[in-house]
Amino acid sequence: MKRRNSKRNYGGIFLSIFIALLMITSIIGFLADDSQVNSVKYGKYKFTTTNNGWHTKIDNKDYYFSYTPADVELISVPENLNLDNIIEVDVTSDINSTFKKEIAGSMFELNQILSQNNIYVRQGQVKESDLNLPIITCAESTQKVPVILYRFGNETRILYENNCIILESRDGNSFLALTHRIAFKILKIM
Repeated sequence: MKRRNSKRNYGGIFLSIFIALLMITSIIGFLADDSQVNSVKYGKYKFTTTNNGWHTKIDNKDYYFSYTPADVELISVPENLNLDNIIEVDVTSDINSTFKKEIAGSMFELNQILSQNNIYVRQGQVKESDLNLPIITCAESTQKVPVILYRFGNETRILYENNCIILESRDGNSFLALTHRIAFKILKIM
């Protein structure tokens, strides 16, 4: 039997190694770049995107938000709005609102956020209905237990009248941003 002389193709081996290194460094670069895009710093807080939303730690507790403070900082809050030392927040709306689904989702998120800070959120409605929720109006609002009223309006804004916070929006999607703006104020992030 004759033995064949095999010549190695060093050019092919070099090319294969080069392509493998190129692919590996591309993946590493992509992952490193992706992590920077998925975190933002706001004041002393770092927000990192997760499957549950934007995550940050406040007093060693995990908080999740749909927005970052930078996303909602253009929403103005009345200067006289003082949310220090609150023990409970009552949320209310007209149960027949066109945006009842979006309002309910916003109330739920506010409850999720504030319960982490030991602030109880009580949900109600402005008038009686079949849902058997408590009647909550701005008339019951106090400094320690403010009422947040969600309502339709011609503008998207936050109003403050006699300890009552009014989140007013002309479209359903803005209620969640308004809610997060208030939550950031309560948590002293903004």
